[in-house]
Amino acid sequence: MHSPPPPKRRSAASCLVALTALLIAGALAAISLFLPPIDLPSRLLALRYSPLEDDAAALRFESELHLSLPPGVAAQGFALDISRLTRAQFESGAADQPAWLNTARANLPHDLALGSPLYLLDAIGDSPARLNIELAATDDLTETGPVSLYGWDGQAWRFIPAQPSAESLRATARFLPLALGAFQAMPRAPLIAVAQDTQQDLEPEIASLATILSPAGLRPAPGGGLIGSLAPGGHSDGPYLFMPLIRNYVDRRALDRATVVSIIGNDAARAEHIAQLTDLTHFNGFAGVFIDYRGLSAADRDELSRFVGELAASFAARDLLLGIVAPAARGEDGSWRSPAHDWSALGASVDYFLLQPALHPLDFAPESSALAALLRGATAAVDRRKILLGLSALSLRENDGIQSPVTWHEAFAPLGDVIVIADAVSQTGTIEPGTVLRASLSGYPARPGHDAAAQTTYLDYLDGSGAAIARIWLTDAAALRRRLESALPYAIGGIAFDDLLAPGQIDGLQRTILSFKAGGASSGSLNPIGARWTIAGADGEVDRIESELDAELVLTLEAPDGNYAINWSA
Repeated sequence: MHSPPPPKRRSAASCLVALTALLIAGALAAISLFLPPIDLPSRLLALRYSPLEDDAAALRFESELHLSLPPGVAAQGFALDISRLTRAQFESGAADQPAWLNTARANLPHDLALGSPLYLLDAIGDSPARLNIELAATDDLTETGPVSLYGWDGQAWRFIPAQPSAESLRATARFLPLALGAFQAMPRAPLIAVAQDTQQDLEPEIASLATILSPAGLRPAPGGGLIGSLAPGGHSDGPYLFMPLIRNYVDRRALDRATVVSIIGNDAARAEHIAQLTDLTHFNGFAGVFIDYRGLSAADRDELSRFVGELAASFAARDLLLGIVAPAARGEDGSWRSPAHDWSALGASVDYFLLQPALHPLDFAPESSALAALLRGATAAVDRRKILLGLSALSLRENDGIQSPVTWHEAFAPLGDVIVIADAVSQTGTIEPGTVLRASLSGYPARPGHDAAAQTTYLDYLDGSGAAIARIWLTDAAALRRRLESALPYAIGGIAFDDLLAPGQIDGLQRTILSFKAGGASSGSLNPIGARWTIAGADGEVDRIESELDAELVLTLEAPDGNYAINWSA
């Protein structure tokens, strides 16, 4: 039988270690009474986020996305966790994606397609009022065509004004997007907006091609009211959006700036004007209105933006559409300006942004940079789907540096009237059958030409020495088609005409616009300018002869007795 082993004796060193541990634990417990509590899960979660606040004002995600705070903007405790989805991943709706992304995906407009990766921004802390964004131009981005920056704000996709370059898109967002990316506008039928002045009749053919019909005639009145009456012929249940023009002029040579300034700069008058416009549009069943207030200065810029923003909110509450007409002038440096119109602010408020530039026919030649500068600037500031480019259906007269629109008939008026000389005239003023007649024009001689790059024919009027004294740029079907197609690469919303209903238009313009609207092949073929002589009697046209523009007509009239007229047209 074995006896149990004797117990081991503890050494003095072991007791000292144990006592020291107890003393340290007690000291730590005492210190902890004076420290704040530690939220270990939150501390671990914060490791996912990168700070972006006043002392860490820039954040880069790989080499594609760079975010920073603008000068003077701070965000206490603001930090981001950035992730990236390819287009295929975004469209797949995988189960591991955030739940809110399903809503964002479902609410993406059908005419937008993701043209870059989609970046998800998971934020903690106080969000900044503004956020600088720089999105690098990756291969995917550069191969998709014209793109714009959009961000999801939790309820809708919002356009973010951005300056494009060969290297990147640069923007400043005034909200914190949950997701952002570059989106391409998908091809769609262009909108055609047609304005109608009060003295113009609405032709059924033009009404049928219009997407938006805008009759003029209403003007702002002091105190915020409205005066005038709309141009006749259109109606709110037509095959177009009926959106009247509210203008501060009857004649563009007499702009009423004073009334507009007195309204938008006064709280009571501005509220009354908004109420009047809202009631007019709602109770008459209009789709909306266009505001065309001109002659304003840079001093009116903020007040105009505030007025349009408040009007847009009132219209949105009634499900009404709002458009703004923004004149654009070319500066000496080639840039386009609208002193009173803040393109970004107005574009964010309205449904349609009608850009009305003073374009020259040569601006549509491929080597010209004018149209590109205009539309690149506009699409950088305004959602390109909202933009309507204002074009003229009239011809253009240039004389001593002054440009003015003219109708087709007015373009040829300087050629003068028809004069007829006969070899033999009786004492009673009659001409015997078989007499040789010479017909010519009494006005200035003219020399036609054609600019192939702009696809535009011109007419130079000459003085007695043969020097050109005026040039008429003719707007025919071929010239108009060239101008319409020049806007296609920018994927804008459509085209607007304020003179398509002007009398004296050449045949073929309506067919050209209709073909363009339908996306068909070019229907604007080049027809050389020549003269058409017609001889008409009491029973109608007897003969028709075509010649060069300035050629004299020589003929022998073989016809029964009667009265005859010789007419000329181009």
